[in-house]
Amino acid sequence: MWLGRALPSARSWICLVVLLVGSIGYVRVDADFRIDAYYWLLLWYAFFTFDTVYVKHICDTVKMTNWSRVYYANLMASVPLLVVLPVLGEHARVWTLKWSLPGGAALALSCVLGVAMSHASYLLREAVSATLFTIVGIICKVVTVIINVMIWDKHASPAGIGFLLLW
Repeated sequence: MWLGRALPSARSWICLVVLLVGSIGYVRVDADFRIDAYYWLLLWYAFFTFDTVYVKHICDTVKMTNWSRVYYANLMASVPLLVVLPVLGEHARVWTLKWSLPGGAALALSCVLGVAMSHASYLLREAVSATLFTIVGIICKVVTVIINVMIWDKHASPAGIGFLLLW
């Protein structure tokens, strides 16, 4: 309605219902259920949904190079950071950190990988639908859950992982 597109098809509505069932099922079997954690999840979901659809709309309608999108998005993300740092008093802590070569190298590598991921993400967003982009993201999340299960013992129960697989 807002972006000049038709409502989802019956097949898409069924998929959305399956996702909802998976989400509700996961919450029902979550041993560490805390409602405040799910408030943050709902807030994230609202922003994620808006971001996915709106960024695809921008990629389709605003003519920019991929690198321009990357720089623009990272610049926009820096503005809240520059506001929050002084408000929380973290700016003083940044200047007193003792940097080592391995620590600086890890930070630099993290920045390079973040920009590379952003670049790849915008290339993918431009090439595929918002839905397919979301599916790729969900597959990446499933892979991280599998890695988490193999490494740590603080993870969802088998029933919880089963409901995650519905996502």
